[in-house]
Amino acid sequence: QKDEAPPPPAMSTARQQAVYRALAQVEVWVSLTLRAMINQEAVAERQMYFGGPGTQETAAVREIVWSVMAFAMRELMGGIHVKMGHQCRPGLLGYVWTDREDSHAVIRPNIEGCLGGECGVGEDGRYHVHVCEDAFKKSDADFVSLFLHEMVHHAGADDITYSAIEAKRLQQYFQMRNADNYQRFLLAVVTDEVEESKRERRFWGKIADRFRRRRAIRKARRVGRKEKRKGRRDGRKEKRNHRKEKRSNKKAEKKKKKENKKGNRRGKR
Repeated sequence: QKDEAPPPPAMSTARQQAVYRALAQVEVWVSLTLRAMINQEAVAERQMYFGGPGTQETAAVREIVWSVMAFAMRELMGGIHVKMGHQCRPGLLGYVWTDREDSHAVIRPNIEGCLGGECGVGEDGRYHVHVCEDAFKKSDADFVSLFLHEMVHHAGADDITYSAIEAKRLQQYFQMRNADNYQRFLLAVVTDEVEESKRERRFWGKIADRFRRRRAIRKARRVGRKEKRKGRRDGRKEKRNHRKEKRSNKKAEKKKKKENKKGNRRGKR
């Protein structure tokens, strides 16, 4: 299927910025998902969205999911073309042109064949994604994960169902060929990663607050000791000045007495 429609409408600067932010965010999320798969931390999520009835072994399923996510990561890092769609309909968030006769193309562990120009690749080798007006009205998570959904189409997946319930109930064969399953898998893994990150930040934030409080207490004590030392120094200085003044007064009194005695003697003579 070829895209023979007129050129798409121009994208506003604000929407371009929203797309740039979403592409940067989805790249981070895919990276987190791949890391979680390496560390065997996404087993429950993988079982939820790719563990339907089927005969595939666990290792083979993991390899396929990994390959698709790695494909998306590679293409996101290389850069993709994002355009405003001109064939949008109400409720449609985005679409791609894959140029495939068989929309249920088998997703293989080795999907390098998808890079041969049959997946909507431009002349510069980058993939095309068309976004619709309704996509910008969605939540941040849905908007960001939309780009993974569309990149998975470039890997050969189809839109078998958009329902979260149905996505979990599909046969395993169709789960691995449904783009929405990969999108929901990403969100499920990232939600756990983000919550864990928030918990870590809260924990380390409490530690930092504790250290800040301790520093503030130590600083207050240092300032208090400094003021106390200064007060003692000022007190000693004041005492010295008082003693000095007292000695000066005594000397003045003695001198005055001597002068008075001399005056009295002269008067008697």
